[in-house]
Amino acid sequence: MGSSLICKQLHAEWRAIAHSADSRQALEALAAREPVVAALGCADLGELVDLVQHDRLHHDRKAPVVAAMLHSSRAHPVIARALVQTLYPGLTRVVRALGGLQAHWGDLDGCFNEAVVMLWTVLDEWAGSDRPYAGPDVLSAVRCRMRRQALAAETERRRLIGLDVLTNRVPAAPDRSDLEELAVALGNPARLGLDPASAATICLTRVYGYSLDEVAAMAGTTRGSIQWRRERAEQCLVA
Repeated sequence: MGSSLICKQLHAEWRAIAHSADSRQALEALAAREPVVAALGCADLGELVDLVQHDRLHHDRKAPVVAAMLHSSRAHPVIARALVQTLYPGLTRVVRALGGLQAHWGDLDGCFNEAVVMLWTVLDEWAGSDRPYAGPDVLSAVRCRMRRQALAAETERRRLIGLDVLTNRVPAAPDRSDLEELAVALGNPARLGLDPASAATICLTRVYGYSLDEVAAMAGTTRGSIQWRRERAEQCLVA
């Protein structure tokens, strides 16, 4: 992962930024708002990132500095970029923690690239927030979001496979599509071993394209209840 193209790009970009005039101005803006940063006496963000990233600060001083950077990251555009440079080495652990879910992004480099994008997203959303343990919190959020993303994609993939199996069990007439044939079959739920409500749930969501939320509103129940009913019904059909 450390040799991926995006890693090389991050390093090259940061070398150009670290000790630039913009970096000095950004450090001044940050130090003016955050006494914990001002106390370090850094000349620019390059020096600040070097202190934090290479463990040149004691642990109990590092966390407040990262928290200060997040809290005042809107003071100058380069501060957010410095935060990415500070935290991105921790993405290696994030990617490893995903285990087999890494396959959702093709390979390790693809997964790591997505983690960098997610890191930018979380930092942008959390800019200005007060988080004493900003570093671990941000990395944990990246891991959780990527995990949810991969699990949602896998769940949808399995549902589509189930739908393919289901439609293939009902031979389509030459003038009807598989979904149209499925709708006809669901018109006689007892023949398929379903109760009418389950058949209607599959028909509305799979054939007519209503969302789970829309069907829940029609039925006066919760989204989770509709999802559970559909999953149980589809398991019955493809068993």
